[in-house]
Amino acid sequence: MEFIPEAGGIDSAFEENGFTPFAPPSAHWLATAFVDVQLLPLWSNDEENAEHAASILAFHVEPCEDFRSGVCRKKAESCFGYHYESQVRRCPVDVNSGQLMYWDAPCQAWSGDASFCPNGDACLFAHGFEEVSFHPAKYKTKLCNGRDCRGEGICCFAHGESELRHWASECYGYFSIVGPVLGFSAPQTSKLAAATSATAWDTSRRIAGQQAGAIQGKFRFCSAYPNVSQCRRGTACAFAHSRDEVKTPLLRVEEEEHQAEFMTEPFFTQSFKTLWCPIGAQHDWQSCVYAHTYQDARRRPDIGYGPQPCPYWSKKDTRAAYSQRCPLGLRCPYSHGAKEQLYHPMYFRTTICRDMQQRCPRQNLCAFYHKRAERRAVGPDTMDYTQPLKKKSLPPDWAASFLTPPFFQEGEAEQMSASQASGAAPGAWGPMPGSTS
Repeated sequence: MEFIPEAGGIDSAFEENGFTPFAPPSAHWLATAFVDVQLLPLWSNDEENAEHAASILAFHVEPCEDFRSGVCRKKAESCFGYHYESQVRRCPVDVNSGQLMYWDAPCQAWSGDASFCPNGDACLFAHGFEEVSFHPAKYKTKLCNGRDCRGEGICCFAHGESELRHWASECYGYFSIVGPVLGFSAPQTSKLAAATSATAWDTSRRIAGQQAGAIQGKFRFCSAYPNVSQCRRGTACAFAHSRDEVKTPLLRVEEEEHQAEFMTEPFFTQSFKTLWCPIGAQHDWQSCVYAHTYQDARRRPDIGYGPQPCPYWSKKDTRAAYSQRCPLGLRCPYSHGAKEQLYHPMYFRTTICRDMQQRCPRQNLCAFYHKRAERRAVGPDTMDYTQPLKKKSLPPDWAASFLTPPFFQEGEAEQMSASQASGAAPGAWGPMPGSTS
């Protein structure tokens, strides 16, 4: 169907809503295209525990042969080999050159539902939770808080101070290496100080937390939440220690916990993935009910867009602001991405799940029906796709929140501030899952 904008054309419709269509890439965006590959560091085994190195290099890189033979008794998330194609993780190190293959910064173009990125295995950014968690820059750099732990032998968090890899972020991290080249400061902690002085490490983290609070307020939970007694910053923490402190909308606790009686049709069609994630601890984005990137987020369906996929929605540029992904941005009448289409009230559970016979990995979060009783009957699609959504249908507070996502973890707040000061577009940096304090 040909797109016919209202009088004045796409540009006027977009500018009427206060945005500039297809804003030119910032100097920051252009710079990263040249430095990302050249600055990928070399892997070193010198300071690595052998078991840690094995997990970093091989966890979920190869299939589990026992599972293929039907005899593996381990859960998919706990088995060293992968069970499903959706769990496949790229080895982060080139076995020939020893150079890292991708950064610990998440790829915004990655679609977890389809296990797809337009750049494929050549992408320089992490695809999904496990490529971030088991990356050389992230693996065992924080203590496990005991929640959703897979078990000490397979957990990506440290079980004790002796397991902590204090030097890892500075040696392999995207912000630590690329940041100074692009003109903003990495955490001021030398490799020697980080490895030998817990005091220096705590001080830099405390300063980062204070700067984060000044920049963003308490819009995210402390990474120690709900075990806030473990927070080293105490009352000086810049992040929320209770639900009352969080200055952002939250879903119900029962919805966050996937309690069956709250996994309802209204929840999935109206609320699921419509709010930015406030969780500070590292967690599984695919099973999280909150949104983390623009590929993961849904606009509120009550603003009136339809279930048909947008022909202009761009996933190729992983650093693009929302206004650069579609000429009409929030006012587009089409669905932006898989989540908006799959969980749209006109589409949700109207199609059978193809993974149903092989133990659907999405389980109760699946947008497709598993039983006939779950199949929903919907009427014809009467959406007028020739006209942008009306400006008055977009609540200003919601639009402002949706266009300013928290695409950084608590320790990277100062880098975000610097990147914005240097002209980076909002959302230019991929989101980093938080971790335990």
